[in-house]
Amino acid sequence: MNTHSKTFQISIRSLWSVVLLVVIVGVFRLGSSFVYGEPLLASNFYDDGYYYLKIAKNIAAGYGSTFDGISQTNGYQPLWMAILLPFVFLFHPATITSGLLLLFAVAIIAYAVLGILIWRLLARWFGEWPAHIGVLVLAYSRITSMFIGGVEAPLLGILLVLFIGQFSRFVEDGQVTQRDWWLLGLLGALVTLTRLDHVIVVAIFLLAAFSFSMRSRNNLRSLIGNTLRLGAFPVILVGGYLLFNEWQYGHFLPISGAIKTSEFLSRSFGSGLRWAMDDKSTLLLLAISPLVLLAALSWFVFLRRRISSLSTILIVWSGANSAYVIFLLLTVAEVGKWYMVSPVLLSVVLFAGAVHRTIQHFLSIRYYLLAATTCGLILLALTSQLKRVRQVNQSDGAYQVHYQFANWCDKNLPANAIIALPDAGLFGYLCSRRVINTDGLVNDWEFTEVARKGQAIELLRRRGVTHLMTSFCCRVWEDSAHTYSYNLCTLSGNQRGNMSFFTRDQILHEQEYLADPKTLRRDIIRLWTFDKQ
Repeated sequence: MNTHSKTFQISIRSLWSVVLLVVIVGVFRLGSSFVYGEPLLASNFYDDGYYYLKIAKNIAAGYGSTFDGISQTNGYQPLWMAILLPFVFLFHPATITSGLLLLFAVAIIAYAVLGILIWRLLARWFGEWPAHIGVLVLAYSRITSMFIGGVEAPLLGILLVLFIGQFSRFVEDGQVTQRDWWLLGLLGALVTLTRLDHVIVVAIFLLAAFSFSMRSRNNLRSLIGNTLRLGAFPVILVGGYLLFNEWQYGHFLPISGAIKTSEFLSRSFGSGLRWAMDDKSTLLLLAISPLVLLAALSWFVFLRRRISSLSTILIVWSGANSAYVIFLLLTVAEVGKWYMVSPVLLSVVLFAGAVHRTIQHFLSIRYYLLAATTCGLILLALTSQLKRVRQVNQSDGAYQVHYQFANWCDKNLPANAIIALPDAGLFGYLCSRRVINTDGLVNDWEFTEVARKGQAIELLRRRGVTHLMTSFCCRVWEDSAHTYSYNLCTLSGNQRGNMSFFTRDQILHEQEYLADPKTLRRDIIRLWTFDKQ
């Protein structure tokens, strides 16, 4: 199968599924906020999305790359920040609402571009109707949440689709030009800069492209030239970014990446495998790529069937994802909350391919099958989005608590108060008091080093922190008269937390509710006041 044998004219009519995707997401994610209030709009974004938004606003205001206004940080993916910054410079969101609308607009534009590129890729491989069906899968609520969550997921998806589309040229028997080598290397570098852990996925694709080129029996000079073209952009761009980190911050890696793979968080959250077992949808995503790889290799080894060029692309993609999944399970504490963009996109392609194969076997009823599948996906998208709106609104999961206690702190704490808490993205964006993030994602390397030694409380005092707050929806332990958050224990270096630093503590909020029909969640917001030095 020649994956480049089909071309399609792009028009609004041909992209009706992308238009429908944007309408569904816009109505349920933006329109519902006008009914239920601004907190529902805020709930569209991950807490990490607010790190990007506030850091971008601080950069635009001339304060540098900082979340808390105290320490300079590189705890974010650079390319997504580079996309967000021009919008912040251009529109200057001065209010909380304008900032939320700006973040939503950037995310939905990127999501629409991703939908167009996926449609083009699937239309070229399977035809127009399977492409529409693949795009409609993106309207499912949980997938939507990942891609419009205010983080780098939509940009990563865009670059991955372009990267894999470019890689497909190396699988075919056609002539690969020097431009193809340069472009594949450039796209690989951009994917890595969008999310550094995807260097594993990129490396496997680049190695596969190089191995496929070997079939043409090029001379040594040609092989060396192709290697240089393929590696030039990754070395220059990714290497330059790492060297910049070393020069500016004293370490090659961004602080967020080091924290997520360190024992600092692992002591509190446990292994990635345990989190995956707790979340069945995550476990399914983690398993898809290895299962596809195993099935494809079995087909080739035991049945001796010739593998098409498209199958080869999917095998390489599945192998790259499998290596990525193994990396996550071995190194990352909270893999259940990871943004697994590549496995999700592979799942969309597999679903569209399954529809394509089914139609080929049932040509006499193909229109009925397509109509039924399309209507089913639209109904699934609508019901899943509606269910999310109801669930978030009914469970107080729409960040109502964040709004309530940001206002409480603004009214009851002195203007020079500095509040420290983990998962501080939205609270730090809403609260006019200075807020320090204590899980280290957008802090500095000094904080990480002392936190690993269990001495972060002392550092917070030296930096002028006046209050320490538990995380919203945090895991807590009850011990005598005190309630401890996981973060206090890790910060102070002991199992139950050292209370000697505080003059008083108070429970601001305590509530139990059903996060879903089977999960009872407990919110405890507790505020400790540091003693004066």
